[in-house]
Amino acid sequence: MFEYKGKIVSDAGFYIKGKTISGFSVPKNNEPAEEIKLDLNTLKISKGFISCNNIIIMRFHPDWTYADYKTAWVKARYTNDDQIAIMLNKDNSDEDLEMYNKMQDWRNWCSEISHKILEKAGQ
Repeated sequence: MFEYKGKIVSDAGFYIKGKTISGFSVPKNNEPAEEIKLDLNTLKISKGFISCNNIIIMRFHPDWTYADYKTAWVKARYTNDDQIAIMLNKDNSDEDLEMYNKMQDWRNWCSEISHKILEKAGQ
């Protein structure tokens, strides 16, 4: 987990679970939370939703392509402006480089889950 824009954010491929909060990105508060690794082998599509580890993570869109899913996943964490700023600033400090690497890890994971969703959907 790491902080980004005043929130606690999960590492790529993980989900944050607390007593009253859960998600890929949650408000920063004093509640203890843990990161749960999402096993893509548990990914299921049922009743219009996509779940992993029995956690609903996204609505299923049967007409979406790989690019649609990957774009939605990436934009769930980083706006286009965020991505550009992170890329432009990556050489400014070790912290900026770490943020760039975390963004790249997220983008790679978005690619993996998008492929898995389409595989499960039979596309």
